[in-house]
Amino acid sequence: MDAELLRRAQNGDDDALQQLIDEHLPGLRAYLRLRMGPEVRRWETVSDLAQSVCGELIRSVDGVEYRGDAAFKQWLFTMARRKIVEKQRYWKADKRDIGRLVTHGGADNRDPVADAICDALGGPADVLERRERVARIEAALDEMPELEREVILLTRLAGLTSAQVAERIERSESAVRNLLARALGRLSRKLG
Repeated sequence: MDAELLRRAQNGDDDALQQLIDEHLPGLRAYLRLRMGPEVRRWETVSDLAQSVCGELIRSVDGVEYRGDAAFKQWLFTMARRKIVEKQRYWKADKRDIGRLVTHGGADNRDPVADAICDALGGPADVLERRERVARIEAALDEMPELEREVILLTRLAGLTSAQVAERIERSESAVRNLLARALGRLSRKLG
C-alpha cells in the first residue's frame, strides 16, 4: 500500500502524501514519545517533533526509494531518531542557560484517537488509566539502557524484524533476539 501512496506523492498528489503521513503518524508519535527521553521531553512536545519529522518527509519525498513497507518505516523512524539527537544536542549546548528557560513540562501526552475511544466506550476513568499506563511505560523505558529501549521500539513500534534491527544496530540476528528478550523482561519487571 505504501508503494502506491509514495509513487502518487512523488508525482505531486498531495492527498496521497497526506494519506501516507496519516498512516504512519500514530506509530511515529509513539516512537518519538518513548524514544525522546526526559531531557528532550522537558523542552519539546511529541507533536512538534512529529511535525518536524513529517516536514522532513515532505521535503525529501522525491528522493525516497521504496523498498518495502518495513524499509520505509525504518527510514521514517531513522529520521525521527535523528531529530531527537538534534534536539538533545540543542538543549545540551553550552550556550543554553537552562535555568532561565521555561519548560512545557512534558504535557504532550494526549492521544486524541485513544481519548475519543475511551470517552465513547469507557469514560474519564479509562482515559486517566490509559494516561497513567503510558506514563509508567515511558518512565520505565527512560530508565533502560538505550540499546534495549531502541530494540523494543524498533521491533514493537516500527514493526521491524530481528534481521532488520540487527542490520541497523550492527549485531547478529540472534544477538538482537536475545537483547529483545532481556529488554522485554526488564521492562516487564519495571512495570510490575
